[in-house]
Amino acid sequence: MELTKRNKMKRTRLVAKFLAVACAILGLLALTSTPADFWLTPDQRGDRLFDSKQYADAAAVYEDPVRRGAALYRDAEFKESAASFARRDDAESAYNRGDALVLMGKYDDAIASFDRALQFRPDWQEAKDNRKLAVARRDWMKPPDDDAGGTGGQLEADEIVFD
Repeated sequence: MELTKRNKMKRTRLVAKFLAVACAILGLLALTSTPADFWLTPDQRGDRLFDSKQYADAAAVYEDPVRRGAALYRDAEFKESAASFARRDDAESAYNRGDALVLMGKYDDAIASFDRALQFRPDWQEAKDNRKLAVARRDWMKPPDDDAGGTGGQLEADEIVFD
């Protein structure tokens, strides 16, 4: 009889410990995410943040480099966006990386990125158009070849007037 009573007490203590650990784990999980997105993947949580225009928060949550790159692009973090897109080697990532590089003024790198996108999809008109834009911007920003007061790619005022 005494042995059965001990076994029951051990089993009761074991169940109590298990319930305490389970409650602690559930409590920690509840603190790390809101109830609405408890079962969502990081990319699904990022999509919700992206849809509500919280781009920096979405970028911090995303695991997918393309989604992260898009969120960073929308948050005007073009350097990080280009780096995120560079983690994938497909047409869309190369195209999006090219767009980010254009906005950073890295026209030669952008042209190379658009060329990579066109290797995947040779008839992609948007990539062709953006490549032409990158070439035009690069050529427009080049300093003139002559040494007669070039602007170094910077615009100068047409006329300075003092009132």
